[in-house]
Amino acid sequence: MTVLPRPRLRAVLFDLDGTLIDSLPDLTALLNSILVERSLEPLSLAEVRPMVGDGVARLLERAYAARGLDVATARGELDEFVDRYERLPVRPDLPYDGAVAALDAARAAGFGCALLTNKPERPTRIILDALGWTDRFDAIVGGDTLPTRKPEPQGVLHLAQRLGARPIETALVGDGAADVGAARNAGVRAIVAGWGYTHDPQTLGGECVLRDLDAVAQWIAQEAVAV
Repeated sequence: MTVLPRPRLRAVLFDLDGTLIDSLPDLTALLNSILVERSLEPLSLAEVRPMVGDGVARLLERAYAARGLDVATARGELDEFVDRYERLPVRPDLPYDGAVAALDAARAAGFGCALLTNKPERPTRIILDALGWTDRFDAIVGGDTLPTRKPEPQGVLHLAQRLGARPIETALVGDGAADVGAARNAGVRAIVAGWGYTHDPQTLGGECVLRDLDAVAQWIAQEAVAV
């Protein structure tokens, strides 16, 4: 049987939280400010960590449920939470080490580069603008940009098309089950960010698990010359 070579990579999509930036301290502090206002016990970073990755609505629902508040309360206060989040200062140390180098590696390789996050688009763009990253991406899709979000495939397919790549020529780098699910559902390669918020990234079932963003930059460089 003849095994055909896999087409070369042409596009790389990146998740944001837990992949390019460490927003966990900010999200935890904001959630705790709300809980303290209700005279409820704050959440630890370890408690909030597995709550991140499926969008702000699910984050708020999970945090409230952990302190005995119902889902309806979380839904009713979602807009206020997002507004408060948007007004948080963007920390200079928000990006993980190696984030810029990984994005630059995609550019140097001639790959299309896009951002796919379940965070709402407006706060996403506020963060990217503050970091000076907006122009590093050819396209950006947030959790409310399209009718669906990760793990549904529409965002992945939309970005691949924007970048002029077929799914088989596209990879998604992310740290969560939603990222791997979206990649699988769209038929693109799933590269797992081993430094992110998932407790055991090996269990996500991606093509490979990379240890840090320096390894991502190296992987991109290798893919650029792969036959």
